[in-house]
Amino acid sequence: MTNLLHGAADVMTTAAARTIRPLASTLPILDIVPISRMIGRLLDGWSSQWSEIIDRFVASAHIFLPMNWLEYHEQASGELLNQLVRDEGLPLCWIPPGDVLGRLLRAQTPQERRNLIGRYSDVIVRECAAELDHVTSRQGREYSRFARAAIHALTGGHREASQALATNTLDSLVQRYGLHPPARNNPPDLSNLNLTDALVLGGLWSTYFSYDARQPNAIPYTFSRHASAHGVSSRQYSLRNATIAVMHLTAVVRWLELRGFERQGKHVWL
Repeated sequence: MTNLLHGAADVMTTAAARTIRPLASTLPILDIVPISRMIGRLLDGWSSQWSEIIDRFVASAHIFLPMNWLEYHEQASGELLNQLVRDEGLPLCWIPPGDVLGRLLRAQTPQERRNLIGRYSDVIVRECAAELDHVTSRQGREYSRFARAAIHALTGGHREASQALATNTLDSLVQRYGLHPPARNNPPDLSNLNLTDALVLGGLWSTYFSYDARQPNAIPYTFSRHASAHGVSSRQYSLRNATIAVMHLTAVVRWLELRGFERQGKHVWL
């Protein structure tokens, strides 16, 4: 809440549209309209200029949401994000497209959601390729090249090659830019993060679970960085997991592009 009020103060102080984006990037996962009303009460008695600025902010708040969440942002509760993103490891920022996201949100079980990702794999990876068009920096283009190669492999029927490349590139980004998630016994509460950060980073937590590689039956069916690297088998390598790996990679590249590919650190999870 402190970040929110500081951001609002910045907007009121400068009274310029260019200050709205930094404010929005600090918003926690809360409904915009009640927040604006609360700020309005705090500003009661101030110059009417501030009310106009807040109204303008609320009217344009949709541009700060990932496009695929425009119709569903009211469903983005901490409970839902902790389940689908953190616990199931689904990367849901910018991709999949809104109609597929709606189906995932309506699905009743993790298995249903995984089946949907497999069924709409072609649609999802096409959207991944479109999202990578937004990555234009030198560092971003380098990683996008590998992401596109993974997409090309997947659409060409080489799901194993796609999953291996996407996972390796994702892990390179996680290690290089300090995105390694908290320990398994310390699950992050995604309601403490803004929506974009929660959707991008949250899924990395379960993706980086360790397992006993000496036990063949311990290899997970769900997408796992460690199993992709050390537990090569038909249990781990699948169309669904290859698609999820490409989704993770696309989201992290897009997210880092917005942050100038600066090294992050543990604070990013707080």
